[in-house]
Amino acid sequence: MVTELRETGSKIIGSVPWGTHFCQFYQTRQDLLDILVPYFITGLKGNEFCMWITAEPLTSREAKKAMAKTMPDFAKYLAKGQIEIISHDKWYLQDGIFDLQRVLDGWIDKLNQALAKGYSGLRLTGNTFWLEREDWESFTDYEAAVSDVIGKYKMLALCTYSLDKCTAADVLDVMRNHEFALIKQEGRWELLEKSGYIITKSALLESQERFRLASTASRTMVYDVFVDTGKVVAVSGLEELLGYKSEEVSLTRRWWYGRIHPDDLPVVRRQMAEVIKTAQDYRIQYRIRHKKGHYIFIEDTAKIVRDENGRAVHIVGAIADITQRKLAEDALRYQANLLNNVSDAVIAIDTDLNIQSWNRAAERLYGWTVDEVRGKPLSATLKGMFISGTREQALTEISEKGIWNGEVIHRRKDGTAVHMFVSASALEDGGGNRAGTVMVNRDVTQLKQTEKTLRETSDYLNNLLEYANAPIIVWDTSFRITRFNHAFESLTGQQAYEVVGKKLDILFPEESRRSSLQKIRRTQTGERWVTVEVPIVGMNGEVRTVLWNSANVYAADGKTIVATIAQGQDITERKQAEDALTREKETLQITIENTNTHLAYLDPQFNFVGVNSTYAIGSGYSVEELIGKNHFALFPNEENLAIFKRVRDTGKPIEFRDKPFVFPDQPERGITYWDWTLTPVKGTSGKVEGLVLSLIDTTERKRAEEELKAIISTAIDGFWLTDKNGRFLDVNDAYCNLVGYTRDELLNMSVRDVEALETVDDTVQHIRRIVGLGSDRFETRHRCKDGQIVDLEVSANFMDTKGGRFFVFLRDITGRKKLDEMKDEFIGLVSHEMRTPLTVIIGALHTILTEETRLSAEERSQLLQDAVWEAESLSHLLSNLLELSRAQSERLLLHRESIDIEALVQDVTDRMRQQSSSHKFIIDVRSKLPKIYADPVRLEHILRNLLENAVKYSPKDSQIAVSIKPEKENLVVTVKDQGIGISLHDQEKLFKPFERLGFSQTSTVKGTGLGLLVCKRLVEAHGGRVWVESEPGRGATFLFTLPLERHQAKQRSSAVKNKI
Repeated sequence: MVTELRETGSKIIGSVPWGTHFCQFYQTRQDLLDILVPYFITGLKGNEFCMWITAEPLTSREAKKAMAKTMPDFAKYLAKGQIEIISHDKWYLQDGIFDLQRVLDGWIDKLNQALAKGYSGLRLTGNTFWLEREDWESFTDYEAAVSDVIGKYKMLALCTYSLDKCTAADVLDVMRNHEFALIKQEGRWELLEKSGYIITKSALLESQERFRLASTASRTMVYDVFVDTGKVVAVSGLEELLGYKSEEVSLTRRWWYGRIHPDDLPVVRRQMAEVIKTAQDYRIQYRIRHKKGHYIFIEDTAKIVRDENGRAVHIVGAIADITQRKLAEDALRYQANLLNNVSDAVIAIDTDLNIQSWNRAAERLYGWTVDEVRGKPLSATLKGMFISGTREQALTEISEKGIWNGEVIHRRKDGTAVHMFVSASALEDGGGNRAGTVMVNRDVTQLKQTEKTLRETSDYLNNLLEYANAPIIVWDTSFRITRFNHAFESLTGQQAYEVVGKKLDILFPEESRRSSLQKIRRTQTGERWVTVEVPIVGMNGEVRTVLWNSANVYAADGKTIVATIAQGQDITERKQAEDALTREKETLQITIENTNTHLAYLDPQFNFVGVNSTYAIGSGYSVEELIGKNHFALFPNEENLAIFKRVRDTGKPIEFRDKPFVFPDQPERGITYWDWTLTPVKGTSGKVEGLVLSLIDTTERKRAEEELKAIISTAIDGFWLTDKNGRFLDVNDAYCNLVGYTRDELLNMSVRDVEALETVDDTVQHIRRIVGLGSDRFETRHRCKDGQIVDLEVSANFMDTKGGRFFVFLRDITGRKKLDEMKDEFIGLVSHEMRTPLTVIIGALHTILTEETRLSAEERSQLLQDAVWEAESLSHLLSNLLELSRAQSERLLLHRESIDIEALVQDVTDRMRQQSSSHKFIIDVRSKLPKIYADPVRLEHILRNLLENAVKYSPKDSQIAVSIKPEKENLVVTVKDQGIGISLHDQEKLFKPFERLGFSQTSTVKGTGLGLLVCKRLVEAHGGRVWVESEPGRGATFLFTLPLERHQAKQRSSAVKNKI
């Protein structure tokens, strides 16, 4: 250990020995300059070599400018190379990769160079703002390595961290790897010694609001556990994670363990016991029960906080809901496992860039087994160099476009390099969220080497091309011929000098020229011919059929096509023989295609030799996809395989009817049903040489039968099936629920046992009439098991099968009947309510007109006042009807404005006082009321309805009190009377359409029963609610609220969606 003390340039730190490794938490650019400028000025003056590694928010240029401003002779130190100020990407991220050992070795090399030049030691700083989340673990390991190494050398290291980018767990990581930290608290820099929980709490308090917001948004709970007591303090997120509010539970370790899945609890207990014993940080995944009863997957990440003696005192951590991620990871592993047999490496990574799946090809190509890499960061396993852009560009493109293709040089487990073409695609879960990435990596090392060899040996290949026995031609990207070998000259009868430089289409017959050129153009897009037929015309006009294969020739960049080379084989004679065979096959195919039966011919190994289009369509494959494929590779079924083998081995045919079958790769088709025959085809020796499979699809018929049963069983309406005498043969659940009998009870009964309208003789006659007519629709009534009578609409059909069957559907119309009665009653009531004020108005006006000369001025005024009051009463009735009509049709609009509620209540009450002088009206307002934003006309309507209601049901000379008071976010308006009161049973009927209480129907109280319903609709339209508090004999109190939302002042109208 080097014990010589060095000045730090900071008064709060003072002097420290060589080998000190400390850090600074900053929030602004100025925070960095406050500490780092005096830090390096002191180092330069103390003959130290200095290195400043910059990152946002401070550039290298800005750092130099700040040093020069504070240190006038700074340019002298910079010129002689005593200080280097460079960007983080030139030090930490050389070649775009963070290499822990390279950076550590770099510091040691710099120190040795400085000492060789006569400097006292090395003073350095590095800003970590560039650090991405996926690199955090690697950088934490680097910091730990620095702490282990630096004490042996003449070095001072000050690491700077952005506090805004650090979580509580990050702060713990940083403090564990540094001797102390600088942090600004209330405008002053403070020194935080390595005292465990104090440091952690400081960082937590500094970032508490950010944690709360983050946990709310991401369903994450941040917690603090006392190790000794097991007491848990949730900083935030308990309700978002598990649905519990903090005040609902006592957060202890026992309470938490009681909600862990039983299968996971033993593992969690063992790990937690080990954590407490060893005081090691941990990350664990398990399942826990939500308040709603279901289990969710969580990831519990925690840091152990120790006291000055190294003893664990607190566990500070975060728990995140990873249910969707686990499902997505399972899906990723499943999808990747499906690709285990492909030759390309298929690698699935999650959103944290950790490997989740690694197929066999990846094991073969890279050397690591799946168990060695699963769960590890991709960057830590596959190190290398990007040929196409950078790693950051690739991640950005996948994030924005969902796909990236490019070339990368990777290092295998044994250290050798492999050239890969990578195709990466983003994956999403069922909700549309990013779930991970699947990469398909193809080894193109050999291809690249081949391309290089091809370019290096072009002369040799040119000679080989020229004198090859096969016709070879080369054309450029403009489709002009550039090479034409001797074999091609023999094929066409044309010399190379005659065709080189000319368009390629001179070689094709006129009738096929267009299609041939289309095939050739596709080679420019990267298509490669393996066996493509292109006809060639010779000098003598003879057309020869040539079988071609082709390949593109690329420039040195391996991407730009410069030419296409094609090799041909004259197959004219073979083609003619094939054509003859094709005609024979077409004849057979026509015969097969003329039947609607699914037909297939299979060889003894059950490979498809031929199928008709009906079979192909029914199987879900094209004819081309089926030919040559094994039947049971496409449609695996052990039972059917045994049947096929038995027919092949015994030579005996077999038949089935309505045999079920499930297509394994087409689960959406469900169970299908088939009539099928399997017939062996025998050769001259009597040995089975093939099988003819004949299928008739009976699925639709079977499904129609099942669907009919399902429709009947799940129908909302009741259903019967009875015999000709009306005895029940079948009933559905809907009818059982309607009449209260079980299905077994009804199957021992008949129609006569439930019929309540017709006599037994009437029912018998009705059954006979339906038999004669074939069908009937009518209404009747049935008696339920509990004696209740229900009204029914019946649709009956008779079918003369199996001795006669009635198919009957029954619909419950009891509610409709009752509604019709209520509407009739309501119309009569409204008519009466309108007729009464009209009678008064007409009578008063008629009296004035006929008796004007004999009436005094006071009598005329009273008659006119009576007419006005009755007109207002009639207008109020019509307003109620109109408001309900608007609400029903969703046309109710509120016209809000600023309202003095006290003045409005006073105005309405004064008018009611004039109309009902026999009641005492009192207004109680005990505090200054804020103005509200409401529709004054509708608010007046609400108050008038409630006051009229109070007048109707209160005795004369009784008191009606109106009070207004603010309560939290609402204004509460109360109308209290001293009337007869309302029972709890009758309170349930209030605010419903067409409802009047029982006592009001038998009394002389006027009304339609609509007033309270109108109040409810208008109050709810304002965003409030209305209710009643009452007991019989103690009056009634009606209350409603109006929200105090001042931001609604500018809102002119709002649509009301409430229906009656």
